[in-house]
Amino acid sequence: MNNKNETQSKETVSALHLLILLYYTKKLGWIEINKKYINWSMYQLIILSHFYSKSLDDPEFVNLIKLYEFVTYSTGPQCNLINEALDRLLLNGYIDDVEKPILTHEGVSVVESKLLKDPLLTSIIEWIDLSVTLQSIYGYTKLFRFIYRDEEFKEKLSSNVSNLDTQNPHNATIKFMGEFKKEYDNQFPSDVGSETTMKDYLIGYFGYIFETIVLGDE
Repeated sequence: MNNKNETQSKETVSALHLLILLYYTKKLGWIEINKKYINWSMYQLIILSHFYSKSLDDPEFVNLIKLYEFVTYSTGPQCNLINEALDRLLLNGYIDDVEKPILTHEGVSVVESKLLKDPLLTSIIEWIDLSVTLQSIYGYTKLFRFIYRDEEFKEKLSSNVSNLDTQNPHNATIKFMGEFKKEYDNQFPSDVGSETTMKDYLIGYFGYIFETIVLGDE
């Protein structure tokens, strides 16, 4: 595959992810989201996917984790691929604007008639739906405050390092999440025959970040 085709393929996959993300934000009536929010939200989706123990066995999650390369800015993580995918969605008539993207009727239609029925996308769809739902509990406008407290982002921003490696097991946020997961399991042991779910970890993690840190310093 030549570089041009490979780039187009990445854009296509990213465009599918963004369509699903924008579908669920539209269902919640979020009309003020912008390109920065999309970048922050995708970064968060990828980082938090490390709570999903089966992610490396799911090809769609592998795509999600490996596809995006984020760069550190004072305004938050940014990814060129996401911006290019947004341009493609606009060109195809699936969103009405790049800076403040909202799905058009055509965009909603392609999600509902194709993507939601694609069994290969089931895990990603459930993951995005869950993440957006949890954002809605605490308010999506606080997402940057969540990102700003991301251990890896803080470390790279303070040391003027541009690249955010979302795959490296030494990533400060991934290490912190591993410690959080162990502490959570110690405090809330699963019943015999049951298992702590990804949703349980996410609810606990969101609660810790937003209630203990964000709401605590307002």
